[in-house]
Amino acid sequence: MKLNGIKLVLTDCEAGKEEAFNNWYNNDHIPEMVMQPELLSAKRYIATAACKGFRYPAPTLDKFKNGTATYACLWYMGGDLEAGHKHMGEAMAKAGDRGHFNGLKALQVENFKLLSTFVKPGTRLEPDGVPYLPHKGILFGIWEMLDPAAEEKCMRWYEDFHIPDLLIAPGFSGGMLLKSTSTLPGAKARYLNLWLTDNDPSEAAKGMMTLAGWVGHPERYLPDVNKMRDLQFVSPYLAL
Repeated sequence: MKLNGIKLVLTDCEAGKEEAFNNWYNNDHIPEMVMQPELLSAKRYIATAACKGFRYPAPTLDKFKNGTATYACLWYMGGDLEAGHKHMGEAMAKAGDRGHFNGLKALQVENFKLLSTFVKPGTRLEPDGVPYLPHKGILFGIWEMLDPAAEEKCMRWYEDFHIPDLLIAPGFSGGMLLKSTSTLPGAKARYLNLWLTDNDPSEAAKGMMTLAGWVGHPERYLPDVNKMRDLQFVSPYLAL
C-alpha cells in the first residue's frame, strides 16, 4: 500500500524507566497499533547526545528546549488517513492499561499528509519507494507559515531547491515533504520536512552545513525565508 501520511509522536520518558518504556513501546504498543487496517508500519528513533547537539537553529517552542523530545516514532499510514487516526484512538482505548505507559510524556502528536517524495540524484528508486528505504536515522524540521501570502512561493522553494539540494550532501538518501492535518480551521499552515540518512544522522547533519547543494550558490536560497516561516524544531534522530 502506498504511504499517504505520517503520525509524528515525540516523547520523553521518566528517568530510570527507559528499559521498561522501550520494551512496552516495541513489544506492546506498536504491535497493537499496526493491526489497524490503515497502519503500514512504525519506526522508532532516539536523539542521542550528538543528535541533541545539532538542534540548529535553536527550537522556538518552549516544550522543545532543554534537551527534551528524546524519542520519536513515525507511524506510516495508507488509505484513509482520518479513519486511520480514528482506529488508532479506538485501539488505544480498547487496550486499557496496555495502551499507556506510566512515565511517558508526550510532547508532540501531529498528523501529516504526504505531499512529495524525493530521491538522491543517481538513485534508480521510484519516488513512492522513498519511505521504505533502509536507513540509520532521520533529520526533520517542523515549520509554520508566518505569511500565508508567501506559502506557494515558499513551497516551490522547498520542492525545487531546498530538499533536492540537501540530498546532494553525503549521508542523505531520500526526503519527504508533508503538511499537517492537525491544525484547526483558520490556523497557520504547518509542515514537516523529513530526510532519511544512511549513516549517523548527527554526522549527516554536520555535513549538510558545508556540502549541501546551496553552499556557494546563494541564488538557490530563498531571500527572507525566515520572515515567511517559523522553523520551530530541527533535529537528527538515530534509528532504534
